[in-house]
Amino acid sequence: MLGMTPKLWLEALDEDHRYGSILYHYWQRWEASRTRWMFFEWLDYGRGSLIDLPIAPRRLLEESKTLYLTREELRLCEVRIERSTGRLLWCADGEPVTLPLPPIGPETETARSRCMTALIEERLTTSRRREALLREARIQVEDAIRSGAVATPEALDAVTKPLIKDGLLRALRDEYFQERGIVRPTIQDEASYQHMWERFKVRSRWTPDGELIDAKKCGPAYALPSSLLPSLSWADVLAAIGHEEGSGMPRGRMDTADERLRPNKPGKGGIFVIDMFGTMHAAHKVSGALHHSSLTSGHCCRFAGSITVEAGRVRKVSPHSGHYVPTQAEYEALLKCWRQDGLDLSCAEIGQLVKEKRPA
Repeated sequence: MLGMTPKLWLEALDEDHRYGSILYHYWQRWEASRTRWMFFEWLDYGRGSLIDLPIAPRRLLEESKTLYLTREELRLCEVRIERSTGRLLWCADGEPVTLPLPPIGPETETARSRCMTALIEERLTTSRRREALLREARIQVEDAIRSGAVATPEALDAVTKPLIKDGLLRALRDEYFQERGIVRPTIQDEASYQHMWERFKVRSRWTPDGELIDAKKCGPAYALPSSLLPSLSWADVLAAIGHEEGSGMPRGRMDTADERLRPNKPGKGGIFVIDMFGTMHAAHKVSGALHHSSLTSGHCCRFAGSITVEAGRVRKVSPHSGHYVPTQAEYEALLKCWRQDGLDLSCAEIGQLVKEKRPA
């Protein structure tokens, strides 16, 4: 039996199931803040609501909400072994499994795949809208720089207003943006930061009678202004747009919605889990939207890994999952069970439990 890795429990506990790897960076910041607020209350309604980490932009936190499939939705991902041919078939329609998914086209779509795409697209709506706004703003700023246009308050406001209305460009509205982005400030730093929180406080945490206010009903206790900081330049706006696009992340710019839906990485994207009842579910991974935890709703499972399948034929299997960590014995038991059940692995590349190091 496998449980989710501890640092990703946050994802299962979160009402919105925001992606655990992103939440974890904010949890580290909360842990260092020595606040009395509980983590999610601090993150959404307390001082944490002002924080936008360069290594995990707030935009990505808000957009990366993992889909936890219902029992009915899980039927779209259920897979069975056809013993007579050794292939993997979708239980929903009997079609051979192909993972990762091929490019979208009328000839490759089925009723089952259309239902899955619709579920994922709901999770990508905000990303697509913001990507369009950021793309348009970048074009406008670059045009202004090329033409030598002066960055007047009116010109800056015209470019940034749509993005600010969508909750972005905090760097242009918060004079303490850099200080808040320090993941682990020292005790001395935290003490000197007190003034930068109180300046943006809009309500108390308590009623006049000493009762704790329901944050969900009353909203955040802290809020940034919608107006821009004084004396900004076009370069400042470009830097803020870059932050929203992930320029400060360890791996660089974040993928677009289309890149997440169909990553241009051969052999990457197919995932599977074996639930506690031995049923296999598989899907195409969509970063920040559909992961192994989507197929388990954050619960325990027997096994989780990655898989490549062409027309039902397994080409590659790997025991790697960011959410679950199997043992070598569990991996060997899975392969033995699959072979006994008739799954053809004769042409499959069997991945190792320990990942090979990337070449320097």
